[in-house]
Amino acid sequence: MVPIFYGTDGEGIGHNISEFHDRFNQLCREYLEAGRAKAFALIFYHFSNIELQQILENRGAFAQLDRLSGKQLSVFFLNSESEPVTEYFNSHFQSKLGIAGEVSLPCVAFFKMVGDERKGLRIRPLNSPNTMHGFHELYSILDAYIRTEIGS
Repeated sequence: MVPIFYGTDGEGIGHNISEFHDRFNQLCREYLEAGRAKAFALIFYHFSNIELQQILENRGAFAQLDRLSGKQLSVFFLNSESEPVTEYFNSHFQSKLGIAGEVSLPCVAFFKMVGDERKGLRIRPLNSPNTMHGFHELYSILDAYIRTEIGS
């Protein structure tokens, strides 16, 4: 789990949104070369999706999702309290993945990197209406991708 921060460099792990924007492909390559990931995911959500934000900000939930993804899957997500920043993140990175206008939020976009190209794009919607079920749904979706697409 890799948070993307706005207005701060974060604490410990993660990237600020400017660095992530400028170095997206390079960061993915660096994660691959360092053995930090075999595949990647971006979580997209509306600013008004408080339940998903609570899941991603909860230390216990974050720790469980981080242990699950491990060195198999780097999951990037925006950690921002700004609606314009959330809208920018969604539109910019959905465009980078070639899915702008094609997905409903919230969702998780999975992909692998081969050189500078993203391959094997998979989109999974997140449908659970509350925090408890939402955590289990996100956990299950990440777990299924790791088992079927990465083969841990």
